Amino acid sequence: IKAPCLIPWFSTYITAIGNVLPCCYLTDENDENVMGNIYDSSFDVIWNGDQYKKFRKQLRENRENLNVCNSCVRDDSSRIKQYGLFFRRKMLWRL
Repeated sequence: IKAPCLIPWFSTYITAIGNVLPCCYLTDENDENVMGNIYDSSFDVIWNGDQYKKFRKQLRENRENLNVCNSCVRDDSSRIKQYGLFFRRKMLWRL
Protein backbone atom coordinates (compact mmCIF):
# COMPACT_ATOMS: atom_id res chain seq x y z
CA ILE A 1 0.00 0.00 0.00
CA LYS A 2 1.37 3.39 -0.99
CA ALA A 3 -1.34 5.50 0.64
CA PRO A 4 -0.15 7.94 3.28
CA CYS A 5 -1.11 7.66 6.92
CA LEU A 6 -0.77 10.68 9.19
CA ILE A 7 -1.92 9.14 12.46
CA PRO A 8 1.56 8.97 14.07
CA TRP A 9 1.97 12.71 13.52
CA PHE A 10 -1.18 13.77 15.39
CA SER A 11 -2.34 10.87 17.56
CA THR A 12 -1.04 8.05 19.75
CA TYR A 13 -2.25 5.15 21.85
CA ILE A 14 -1.20 4.57 25.45
CA THR A 15 -1.89 1.20 27.03
CA ALA A 16 -2.93 0.58 30.62
CA ILE A 17 0.66 -0.25 31.56
CA GLY A 18 1.96 2.98 29.99
CA ASN A 19 3.32 1.72 26.68
CA VAL A 20 3.08 4.33 23.94
CA LEU A 21 2.07 2.95 20.54
CA PRO A 22 1.96 5.04 17.35
CA CYS A 23 -1.61 4.04 16.46
CA CYS A 24 -4.70 2.50 18.04
CA TYR A 25 -4.58 -0.25 15.40
CA LEU A 26 -1.12 -1.30 16.58
CA THR A 27 -2.21 -2.77 19.88
CA ASP A 28 0.31 -5.62 19.92
CA GLU A 29 2.79 -4.51 22.56
CA ASN A 30 5.84 -6.11 20.99
CA ASP A 31 9.10 -4.17 20.94
CA GLU A 32 8.56 -3.14 17.32
CA ASN A 33 5.40 -1.17 18.14
CA VAL A 34 6.27 0.30 21.55
CA MET A 35 7.76 3.77 21.24
CA GLY A 36 8.41 4.08 24.96
CA ASN A 37 6.68 3.96 28.31
CA ILE A 38 5.26 7.02 30.06
CA TYR A 39 6.29 5.59 33.44
CA ASP A 40 9.93 5.55 32.28
CA SER A 41 10.10 8.75 30.16
CA SER A 42 8.05 11.87 29.66
CA PHE A 43 5.57 11.85 26.81
CA ASP A 44 7.43 14.71 25.13
CA VAL A 45 10.67 12.70 25.10
CA ILE A 46 8.87 9.67 23.64
CA TRP A 47 6.86 11.66 21.04
CA ASN A 48 9.99 13.41 19.76
CA GLY A 49 12.34 10.47 20.31
CA ASP A 50 14.44 8.55 17.84
CA GLN A 51 12.20 5.48 17.84
CA TYR A 52 9.10 7.53 16.94
CA LYS A 53 11.06 9.42 14.26
CA LYS A 54 12.30 6.15 12.80
CA PHE A 55 8.77 4.71 12.75
CA ARG A 56 7.33 7.81 11.08
CA LYS A 57 10.08 7.81 8.46
CA GLN A 58 9.54 4.13 7.71
CA LEU A 59 5.79 4.66 7.47
CA ARG A 60 6.30 7.56 5.08
CA GLU A 61 8.95 5.91 2.91
CA ASN A 62 8.34 2.17 3.19
CA ARG A 63 4.86 1.45 4.54
CA GLU A 64 4.61 -1.86 2.70
CA ASN A 65 7.37 -3.29 4.93
CA LEU A 66 5.78 -2.25 8.22
CA ASN A 67 3.91 -5.02 10.01
CA VAL A 68 0.17 -4.25 10.30
CA CYS A 69 0.56 -0.91 8.48
CA ASN A 70 1.08 -2.74 5.21
CA SER A 71 -2.45 -4.18 5.39
CA CYS A 72 -4.18 -1.19 6.97
CA VAL A 73 -6.73 0.63 4.82
CA ARG A 74 -5.98 4.06 6.29
CA ASP A 75 -5.50 6.56 3.48
CA ASP A 76 -4.93 10.23 4.30
CA SER A 77 -4.45 11.30 0.68
CA SER A 78 -7.46 13.60 0.78
CA ARG A 79 -6.32 15.18 4.04
CA ILE A 80 -2.88 15.88 2.58
CA LYS A 81 -4.46 17.40 -0.51
CA GLN A 82 -6.75 19.54 1.65
CA TYR A 83 -3.94 20.75 3.92
CA GLY A 84 -1.14 20.41 1.38
CA LEU A 85 0.69 23.60 2.26
CA PHE A 86 0.81 22.60 5.92
CA PHE A 87 2.41 19.23 5.18
CA ARG A 88 4.44 20.15 2.09
CA ARG A 89 7.70 20.87 3.89
CA LYS A 90 7.94 17.40 5.43
CA MET A 91 5.87 15.49 2.91
CA LEU A 92 7.40 12.85 0.68
CA TRP A 93 4.16 11.48 -0.70
CA ARG A 94 3.44 12.41 -4.27
CA LEU A 95 -0.29 12.79 -4.82
